[in-house]
Amino acid sequence: MFSEQEVYNLGLTGTNMYEIYQTYQYARQNQDLDLVVFSLDFLAFSNKRTVSGNFHKSRFSSKSNLFAQVTEFISLYKLEYSLKTIQSNKQGKVLNEIGGFIEPESEDLEHRQAFDDILKNNFFSNQETYAGYTYSQQRLKLFREIVADCLANGIELRLFISPVHARHLEAMAIMELFPTFEQWKRDLVTIVEEEAVRFNQTSPTFWDFSGYNTITTEAIPPRGDKTKMQWYLESSHYNRRLGNLLLDIVVRYPESIDDASEDFGELITVNNIEEHLTKIRQEQALYRRNYAFEVAEVAKLFQQVNQK
Repeated sequence: MFSEQEVYNLGLTGTNMYEIYQTYQYARQNQDLDLVVFSLDFLAFSNKRTVSGNFHKSRFSSKSNLFAQVTEFISLYKLEYSLKTIQSNKQGKVLNEIGGFIEPESEDLEHRQAFDDILKNNFFSNQETYAGYTYSQQRLKLFREIVADCLANGIELRLFISPVHARHLEAMAIMELFPTFEQWKRDLVTIVEEEAVRFNQTSPTFWDFSGYNTITTEAIPPRGDKTKMQWYLESSHYNRRLGNLLLDIVVRYPESIDDASEDFGELITVNNIEEHLTKIRQEQALYRRNYAFEVAEVAKLFQQVNQK
């Protein structure tokens, strides 16, 4: 889809809107941008998601300086890390920033265990994710500034909310975050519309892939079964195939995509957001009837974590 374009993937691990805003500003200062494809993450708008110390040392940070950049990139640690990265890439693995390996195509991955672990060890217990989630108006303001800058400078902006698995949405619901999640979507489409009106521009396309659809309700193999899922690694991370599919939809719109399910993704605006949220709630009720055992599993995991 980007074969004839110069593209940079500015994906950051465990990031927040402050870091995203800083990296966007860095890109603007160093390149002439034609298109920004922006994946919006609910967690990036939480006050509890801290800014990494490594980020402040990076070239992206406005607080960085030449000495910090030189010492960050010229060191034995960086040399060792770079060599490990090259080696892991040759093995088809991805080396993450804390030295662990992610093996998205591993045949040994037991999906149900991975689904359980990500909730128990992260989202149900980590203050920087859902356990301490605090919706930040300041970080929402940074989103507004990115939208405004794109519209003011003729940069095409395409937005989307990623398709977490339906089981993940149930985790958000049991933690009483679903109303905030819905309000976040309302706030985003309102900002997009307000800035489009202010600059007399057409509103950027904005896709919501979250919700309960054919893809996000994919069945999870039973415990002990290592059958490979079609779309997901665990509830918050999907595989490359799904990533390519949603990028095709976002970037090639209004061209239709043959491989896309009809119910996967919906364009959202201030005019249809309430209808859209109502539809998701209806689909949520259907999921809870059809997958009551999954909802019960999520509730059980939440109870286990909170009893510790």
